[in-house]
Amino acid sequence: MTSRRSTSPRGRFAAPAILAALLALTGCYGDRAIPSMLPSVGARAVLSIGPAGGTVQIEDLTITIPPGAVPAASTVTVSIEEPTRIGRLRAFSPIVRFEPEGLELLAPAEIRIPFRGDAALANAFISSLGGASFAPRPTVVEGDVAVLETRSLRSTFVGSACEGEGCVCEPTGALDLLVVMDNSNSMNEEQGLLREELPGLFRALATGDLDGDGTQDLASFESVRVGVVTTDLGAGPALVPTCGEGLGDDGVLLSAPGSGGPAACPSDGYRSPIAVYDGSNPEGLDGFVQQIACTSAAGVGGCGFERQLESALVALSPNEAASYTAPGYAPPLFSEMRRPQGDRMNAGFLRDGSVLAVLFVTDEDDCSVVDPGLFDPMSAAYSDVNLNLRCHEYESTALFDVPTLVEGLTGLRPQPQDLVVGAITGVPTGIAVDDLDAVLANPAMVPTPDPSMSPPTNLSSVCSSSRGVAFPANRIVRALRGVQEAGGRAVVQSICDDSFSGISRSLATALAERAGGDC
Repeated sequence: MTSRRSTSPRGRFAAPAILAALLALTGCYGDRAIPSMLPSVGARAVLSIGPAGGTVQIEDLTITIPPGAVPAASTVTVSIEEPTRIGRLRAFSPIVRFEPEGLELLAPAEIRIPFRGDAALANAFISSLGGASFAPRPTVVEGDVAVLETRSLRSTFVGSACEGEGCVCEPTGALDLLVVMDNSNSMNEEQGLLREELPGLFRALATGDLDGDGTQDLASFESVRVGVVTTDLGAGPALVPTCGEGLGDDGVLLSAPGSGGPAACPSDGYRSPIAVYDGSNPEGLDGFVQQIACTSAAGVGGCGFERQLESALVALSPNEAASYTAPGYAPPLFSEMRRPQGDRMNAGFLRDGSVLAVLFVTDEDDCSVVDPGLFDPMSAAYSDVNLNLRCHEYESTALFDVPTLVEGLTGLRPQPQDLVVGAITGVPTGIAVDDLDAVLANPAMVPTPDPSMSPPTNLSSVCSSSRGVAFPANRIVRALRGVQEAGGRAVVQSICDDSFSGISRSLATALAERAGGDC
């Protein structure tokens, strides 16, 4: 169902007396149509449905089960409960409960729920199985009635998870998250630190409980898909240590861990490289998190020329415009006759109506190349510069310019507000996670050949920890800032920090706010 906003009034009956207080809050209707009747708190109705379908109505609340939705006779009890405020979620209607909860249908039911509140903000929210949290659903608003379709009969209400001037985006309970993992030789411990954060991050996204106190704070995601790719796109035809010949991992989603992955991972990998969470089966959350922990253990030994931004574009971009791309989309043109994987090996990962998040985890800057000859130790064009310094020295001539890469990322969504990017990377410790101008203004973020070397064979580090050093991720942070300037969200944390909990919280908050409609 396509989400749509309409403020045209619609109604047939006067509101019940018990809701007079709510009507007083919304003001007199004057010459407008009589408002629809909200279902009375405490009301119950029983719906007996078979293959022919059926309908139940409580005042102007209507639930229609189409023919063929249930294969055998079933009985569903519908009850109306007092609306409550859940964190930042404000209820515009009572809560509609179903028993048995979670009845799965073969065809979507239509639920029409009257409400009182701002029609521009009104949206239907549906619970995870068990009612622990609520996520937004695509909703059509017809005057003072919200209409949603669902194949799972779970608790629902109409309300808003957003307040203020930033509430201009449609709420969505769908998230597609790509992790771009550096699998070069220096990243083993950092991959382990990320795995420590995964359970908390994805439980926060699935429940909306951002502080872990057991209470929902912001909108949750009903449906989450996660895939992992590496930064290894090979080194073209050049023979370079750690870089195999050809296209490397070529932006294909990983279905198995690399060497040294968690012991609980299946030895033969997963049937699908896409880890999937569905709110109709919250018990699957543990398996979902475990799969991400396994596939994000990408191992080490990958190509030392990390092509982080290019890897994300190879993994996600389709070869032609799709329903989920921006108007005027054109596929990126990569070197080495490489083709995007978004509608090939990774087909089905990106969905219509989802928020797209990309998380980069790397201790070096991006080296997305236009000319793969940059990697050739014997290249006459680049032989004057040490291999480790070439990505810096020849950025303007041999690499993709950052605005082109930003355009590729924002082109993957119909509107840039549906894109959230994050990076755990080479930036100073103790920074503000979303003030990217301040990060780039730090003198340590300027890539500089290390003056302690004679001649220099590497850049000066931007930070260090007991695990080693990281180099300034100038291009990655510039790309994040470009997404931010285009209307998306971006957060960053130093890979030298002792834990990655900071970006876990900030990323979860940015995503949950976007889920609720805040842009």
